[in-house]
Amino acid sequence: MVIAAFYVMGSDVRAETVDEPIAEMEEQTSAIEHLDRRLTISNEGATSPCVMVCDDLTHLFWVDGAVGDDKLAWKCSNDSLSTFTADQILTTSFYSITNIDAVKCSSFPLAVVFQGQTTSSSEPTIYFLFMNDDEDWSSCYPLSNGNNPSATTDGEAVFLLMNTVVDDVESASIASIGSIDGNINATFIAALPTAFIKGDITFNAGSLDVALIEKESRSVYYLQLGLDGALETNPTILSNGCDGDRLESVTLNGNRCVFFIDDNSIKMARCLGDPSSWVCHTVHTIDEGSMTSASIAISGPELRIAYVVLNEGELSVWALDCDPQGNADANIRLSTPGLDARSPVIFSTCPGSFSCVYVEEHHDSQELFLRFDIDFSIVDVTRMPEFIDSLEGWMFSNGNGSRSALKGRMNAILSHRGNSNEALAIENATALAEDLRTYFVSTPYDDLEKVDDAANIIEDNLVSVIDPGTISIMSLPDPLQPPGGTIIYEDVFLFNVFEPINSTAFNVVWCYQLGGRAPTHIVGDHGYLMWGTTESTMTNRVNGTLVDPHVHLTIGYGYEANITGLSSNVTYYLQGYVVDGSTVYTSPVRSFSPYPGSMTIGSISVSTTSGSATISWSTNVKSDSKVEYGTTSSYGSVRYSDEPVYGHSLTLYNLGSSTVYHYRITSVLSSSSYSLSASTTDLTFTSTSVSITVSGVTCTLSDLNVATITWTTNIEGTTKVVYGTTTSYGHTVTGSSGTSHSIILTGLLPGTTYHFKAISVATISSAISDDSGDRTFTTICYDADLGYDAGDDMGSASSLNPGSYLGYLDSSLDTNDYYSIPLLTGEMIRISLDVPSNYDYNLYLYNPSGNQKAASTNGVGMDESISFTIDSNGVWKFRAAHQSDTGQSLYGLNIELLGTWEIFSLDVGSSGDNNILLHTPGMAIIDGTGWYSISSGKRETSVNGSFYLNVYDDTYQANTHYEVSMTYTSSADVGVSVLIGGDWIKVATLPGRTTAWTYAFILKIDTFSDSSASLPASNLRLRFDHQVIIDHISAIPVAYASNFFEGPQNCPGIALENNWQIGNAVVNGSAQATFIVSLPRTDITYYLEFVTTSPASGTGVQQWDGSVYDSIGTLESWGTSSVIQLDPSSYYDTSASNPGTNLRLRLTSSLINLTRIVLWTSQSTTDVGVTGDSDVNSHTPGISILANGEWSSCTTYDSRTVRTTIVGKSPNFLPEWCAERYRLCDDHDL
Repeated sequence: MVIAAFYVMGSDVRAETVDEPIAEMEEQTSAIEHLDRRLTISNEGATSPCVMVCDDLTHLFWVDGAVGDDKLAWKCSNDSLSTFTADQILTTSFYSITNIDAVKCSSFPLAVVFQGQTTSSSEPTIYFLFMNDDEDWSSCYPLSNGNNPSATTDGEAVFLLMNTVVDDVESASIASIGSIDGNINATFIAALPTAFIKGDITFNAGSLDVALIEKESRSVYYLQLGLDGALETNPTILSNGCDGDRLESVTLNGNRCVFFIDDNSIKMARCLGDPSSWVCHTVHTIDEGSMTSASIAISGPELRIAYVVLNEGELSVWALDCDPQGNADANIRLSTPGLDARSPVIFSTCPGSFSCVYVEEHHDSQELFLRFDIDFSIVDVTRMPEFIDSLEGWMFSNGNGSRSALKGRMNAILSHRGNSNEALAIENATALAEDLRTYFVSTPYDDLEKVDDAANIIEDNLVSVIDPGTISIMSLPDPLQPPGGTIIYEDVFLFNVFEPINSTAFNVVWCYQLGGRAPTHIVGDHGYLMWGTTESTMTNRVNGTLVDPHVHLTIGYGYEANITGLSSNVTYYLQGYVVDGSTVYTSPVRSFSPYPGSMTIGSISVSTTSGSATISWSTNVKSDSKVEYGTTSSYGSVRYSDEPVYGHSLTLYNLGSSTVYHYRITSVLSSSSYSLSASTTDLTFTSTSVSITVSGVTCTLSDLNVATITWTTNIEGTTKVVYGTTTSYGHTVTGSSGTSHSIILTGLLPGTTYHFKAISVATISSAISDDSGDRTFTTICYDADLGYDAGDDMGSASSLNPGSYLGYLDSSLDTNDYYSIPLLTGEMIRISLDVPSNYDYNLYLYNPSGNQKAASTNGVGMDESISFTIDSNGVWKFRAAHQSDTGQSLYGLNIELLGTWEIFSLDVGSSGDNNILLHTPGMAIIDGTGWYSISSGKRETSVNGSFYLNVYDDTYQANTHYEVSMTYTSSADVGVSVLIGGDWIKVATLPGRTTAWTYAFILKIDTFSDSSASLPASNLRLRFDHQVIIDHISAIPVAYASNFFEGPQNCPGIALENNWQIGNAVVNGSAQATFIVSLPRTDITYYLEFVTTSPASGTGVQQWDGSVYDSIGTLESWGTSSVIQLDPSSYYDTSASNPGTNLRLRLTSSLINLTRIVLWTSQSTTDVGVTGDSDVNSHTPGISILANGEWSSCTTYDSRTVRTTIVGKSPNFLPEWCAERYRLCDDHDL
């Protein structure tokens, strides 16, 4: 079977006026590289994700919008999260939306609850909405004033736990929500005599399990209710004094478990069978920062926890691998370093595989990101390079060298598969599978289980290449054997608190921990400490007091004691004991000291540099740092650091030159039980001598007589330039302070000498200054309507558009005028130079490489002209050169552009995609409209991100209808508008696609409007109305319209010849009236559309064949248009001097009230088997062969050039009018 892929052009053209100002031109926003795949491309940010996996669908809810303008959004995926439906907004705007939860039951195919506030002052309210059987979303129903909703289902109804507020009293309530005869029925079934900080409700074995953190006591409670709200199990305290506000309950291997955050730890309470019997232990503790939230997911025997850490001002998301007993194994960071991330939701879409959605900072807002299949459990060989990068370096036999080699061989396999060379991919995969273990370490490394696991993952993926279909998901480990092996804890004596209280007392908390699969703290009969002034004289005994585990939950039971009667500045020694029957557990000997009796400051030093000084000192105890300083002993300025250290250092800035400064040092130790401080007397130092020097003064003149004056100074100083036409100056311009200075002077007169002086005053003292002395520059005369003199050399050539101009040459001051014009291959340029009498001016044409391609040197008093067909894309230059005669004289210059077939293509995300000159004609993005910098070969833009379509006015390009194609990614529909005058007119809507997609629409000349008079050519400005990622934009011509009333006639297009009368708005042609139709290509069939204000039926059209006129049809009106098809077999070129094929057509009778003739592309033909049948560019629009090894080479069959398909392969065609993708099937070879 032959499978051929092709594209069908689609367009969505609508018009609406948008009253928004044009964005100011600013610098583009820097791109941000994220580690994970982005799920939302929102205008103002996405937060608070909620994920619900339902059969083969994964539903994603989140809050979309800016602060004070929240909306609930939704989309779903049915293909393992590779693609999602377009974003859908489910609610109107709320002031805030939080606490989203979703369930599925027989009453509601999908139900959602959330907490919302309509205004900043309104009470929080619980809202409910649902999807019906037709997959339409309901309105949003308010249920009750309240907060913190959590939902579950028994399969039929929705059960909702929430705090409700009645008569200003807040209490926990449970409601049941169902659907009866299409009506929503919500009933409160239970109320609890308390409120909660965070709660969770789950359905388990016919009962409702409720876990919550009680608001007043902050105790974690569990209770069990029937479906009617009746209490089945009394509330049980799982933990006291919980300081976190995150809680989640799950069922793990049939056991009820409650996870919560407390004391910077994730803790797990596990039911021991009886709902009133629980055990609680710590799963994971962080050493630095604070833990702010967590999310739990279960898949078979596997448990994963995602959590957030706030450390040194940065929020990060982590994932923890645990066994069913809550023993933590691997801990990996998911979020991008350097970017704030929060609100993780971890979930499973297939057995053994976990994914995580989280919120991460993206420029000035936040977006949702996805880490898919965190553990690489799903076989997908395309992810293996990423997996290899994630492994630790010690695992490879030769470190990163082995990593790079292995990754290179894996990339080679992927390359073969991408080129549809399955045989070579299988061969390479087989060879790598045999060699794989040589890339990894072997004995004597300890953690070889981890290495084996990694190698097994790669082997399973290689097998999927060698024998496709054998593996879909990696085998799950035994429930008692978590990945990487069981964690074994060591036997160890623990000192959980070991710190001084004051100068005479020291506090110790200790216990003994037995190791094994889970740590066990020995309670014992009693505990005590032995201490003394030497290791051999520890004869003093202090008995310990048993610690309540709810006070020190991280250690379970332990002992605490205070050692008193100590002397400061003395070192003591102690040993801890735990006695359990006849067994005595003893700690190693440890030294300790109380706080000193006083603080001392020493080792003071001052280091000075120009404008600054660093003061350093030391203290005998950790303390903060403060320096007061000033030019008198009253000081007036201060530098401070609250970090407790022994060695202190603070730097003072912006100091004067050779100035005596007074300073005083203070350090303070302050704790809840003790404090010390010390200060120095008044001290002094002298700052370094400072002077400022102005150097490197330059003055650069731009084309518009704008002068830029720059200079540098050795220290920070102010920026000022005085200037004028005399040494009295008269004008002043200032800039920002610094060491690099720049001032721009505008409004300068042409051909004028100006005086100027650059001045800088030191920032640290107004008494320190320097200047450049008097300097001059002279502005330039104007040329060719540019407002300045044309360039004097190739590098400064002045940009011109096609048209007519005047310019000046001078025999002594200005002997060359260089001009530039961007051109495309196949265009023909005609340049004419009208030379004044008695002067000899020559004309030269240069290609983008600077090589001369044509010249006209006719002699004194003779005009010059060049006609040349462009043979390379780029900026071409031409030169008007003075040869003889003296003085200045005026010349005339005319530039005409004629064309053949051309395609405008912009690879967005490539270098230079914002270079407007480089892409004239063509397209370029507009900096300062919302574009981010390049990322992975693409660019993202915010709302109003814009780009130019640049065409030359007064040429055929300005009268061409273009099909614009865009390759993009957006999670929502994106409107495309064009700027016409001051209005934005929508011309297309790109459908939301979460994977790369291509869409095309027609942009007609009626929408063409020059949006920037300062740029070359005519610049059509288009913009996007939603955040979007753009990969590629292209434009191909689909029609050429006539231009009867202004400017030159068009080539390609239509040009009138004989027997026409041109009025102000219409054209009338008599019988025998002729016109030229210039075709850019002969492999395309065209038709002509005659647009008239009155019917044109009955007029015959004839075509010249080189000897006679042949009839090609008769016009028949359809509305205001009449059309006639052109036949490629009868094309006859009547003008060899013009590019393309130029047909001469004639009317058989009069045609009146004609406003326009449009040459439309109709269909294209590809002769398969002819050289070039796989050339995409030459067959755009059209169809080209995809040379992927599945077609034979060109051959001859039955006297025809053909290709044949290779047996067992599926050849593909590449059509070039791409918008929506379809597939054709044929049972015959081609």
